[in-house]
This record gives sequence, C-alpha cells and structure tokens, in this order.
Amino acid sequence: MVITDLAPTPLWRHFDTLCQFPRPSRYESALRDHIQAWATEHGLHAQLDKGGNLIIRKPASVGMEDRQGVVLQGHLDMVAQKKRRS
Repeated sequence: MVITDLAPTPLWRHFDTLCQFPRPSRYESALRDHIQAWATEHGLHAQLDKGGNLIIRKPASVGMEDRQGVVLQGHLDMVAQKKRRS
C-alpha cells in the first residue's frame, strides 16, 4: 500500500510531501521555503520573522470575521534516525 492511497487522501498527500524533505534541527529551510511558496500560491500571507520562523496568516471565512482567531504552532524539524550498521 502506498501512503498517498490512505484516507483521508488530502491529509496523507500532504504528509507524503513533508516526508520528501529530510529536515533535522537547523536544516529545515528547504521545507520552510516549500511551505511558504505553497501558502503564497494559495493567496495566504506568509512571512519569515527575525528568528527564521514562518508565519502564515489566513483571513477569517465569510461570516466569521467577528470571531476570535486561532493560532496553530508546530515544528518543521524532525528527529533523524541514525542508520544501524550491520
């Protein structure tokens, strides 16, 4: 079975894309650039702060403009696994 065949398909397709970028700590720039380009292509405001953090802003959906905003935070790096010697 291929990971992109799992349900829900959009979720696993995005996950598969993330997995294509090796990104141990302090080496996340390729994935960060990819996500920033994706956000821009989808009309979202994306910027890097002074610390190199990617901030993406999405406006409220129509009719929800008076609601409180939601902040989602995450990490782009992953724990790299060292290959075992045979």
